[in-house]
Amino acid sequence: WTVAKLKFFASMRGGFAFSSDEYLDDGVQILKIGNLYQSCLDLDRAPIFVGDHLLYTLPEFVVREGDVLMSLTGTLGKRDYGFAVQVEADGPFLLNQRVANVSPTLGRVSSRYLICALRSEPYLAQLYSLPSGTKQANLSNADVLNIPVAVPPSLEEQEEVASNLQT
Repeated sequence: WTVAKLKFFASMRGGFAFSSDEYLDDGVQILKIGNLYQSCLDLDRAPIFVGDHLLYTLPEFVVREGDVLMSLTGTLGKRDYGFAVQVEADGPFLLNQRVANVSPTLGRVSSRYLICALRSEPYLAQLYSLPSGTKQANLSNADVLNIPVAVPPSLEEQEEVASNLQT
């Protein structure tokens, strides 16, 4: 297995700071921190919607089925952030600020294995030791990407490990 910083296996992009003036009763759902609670994607948890036109004006923030997301803000000293989910719902959705889309590097790591690595205790222990401050914990892309992970050499072995861990 290779042990290296996550940045050698994945990249990240953060979400967009939508204005509450843009919120609608229906349309395209914005995925926010609360939708990733306890590493489960909950689309019914206080949903917020914006107009469909934003899919075309903000294409870099579109979230699709299969994407891996992580919450980047929580309460300092609590494990209420760093939740990782793989989107299994049919979107598209839009990504809100303080939620990141973690994209596996093609051919280096599978998304299923990436989720397992992001949810592993060794990874999370390092993640939760990073933020400082008085009340709010905020992670940066560099914080998340500079934590080492262990990755099997082949995509086939990664899928096998992920299957064993997810059953």
